[in-house]
Amino acid sequence: MLREGRGVGKRWAREERSWGLNLLVEEGVEAKEGEVRGSGWWWPMGQYLGCGVKNVWLKMEMIRGYPVHKQGSDDPRANVNVLPMPPLRFGERFEEAYDIILILDDREQFANQGSRSRKIIENIRTQFKIQIEVRRLPVGDGIWIARDKQLGNEYVLDFIVERKNVDDLRCSIRDNRYKDQKLRLLRCGVKKLIYVVEGDPNSSEAAESIKTACFTTEILEGFDVQRTSGLGDTLRKYGYLTQAITQYYRSQSFEDIQNNLGVCPPFGDFIRRCQNLDKMTVSDVFAIQLMQVPQVTEEIAIAVLDLYPTLLSLARAYSLLVSEAFSFM
Repeated sequence: MLREGRGVGKRWAREERSWGLNLLVEEGVEAKEGEVRGSGWWWPMGQYLGCGVKNVWLKMEMIRGYPVHKQGSDDPRANVNVLPMPPLRFGERFEEAYDIILILDDREQFANQGSRSRKIIENIRTQFKIQIEVRRLPVGDGIWIARDKQLGNEYVLDFIVERKNVDDLRCSIRDNRYKDQKLRLLRCGVKKLIYVVEGDPNSSEAAESIKTACFTTEILEGFDVQRTSGLGDTLRKYGYLTQAITQYYRSQSFEDIQNNLGVCPPFGDFIRRCQNLDKMTVSDVFAIQLMQVPQVTEEIAIAVLDLYPTLLSLARAYSLLVSEAFSFM
């Protein structure tokens, strides 16, 4: 006997990706606890929920879709791919009102190594004709802000970058910092997540683990994974990204905002939101527990939390499904 319950999670400020969650109850399944089969994870829930039947299994299945909508259509989701904008005055164009600045975290290798690093950054400024500043960031290694030319107000644009050289990535995979850091990025409210992997994975003793991590980060979690050969190449990548972001926003005007549902957060609000991510909640603990299940990525954990913020709420949902399943037997 099979019963199914479905919920569709709300969007966590991500790209054109939608997630759903299927909860299924099935009797007589031969499986191992926590086994990954097809697109879901199987667990024997009868013994946990007190229904007295140990061969009742529950499957948690993630469904992912990629709806495509055109800007300006009548569909309320039509603007899902349109980037948020900072405020503009009537008749004003973005390039008239704002400068775009790349903000680098002051804990970055090239941001705190003295005169040599400052010279590298200055060369990138000159070569790409961009503005770069160094500040303390609570999440990520770099973000882009729009600064009002008249008032000085700053708004965080919808891009954030995390940089990992191959050795750092290998170490963070081993001690699970890798998953925690990506979870923070996914929850910071920025849509366009860029993950820069610096160096050659094949030179590492953990080459396969690093390649698998990159694949998972890009394909399953929606990050834009980019490879660079070294520090200089990474900074040039930042320069090209800054130029591309500037080119996109340069053409935007007040009229474009009228069709845009998103507003860029002020820099101070972004910092406070990210600082709050350091406060561990019951849901955060549950997310970390979920990610211990094989193939449960950070984005899948967030989709589950969106519907079932605690382990107890998920167990209750399963319990209701079990009761409903037995009522049809």
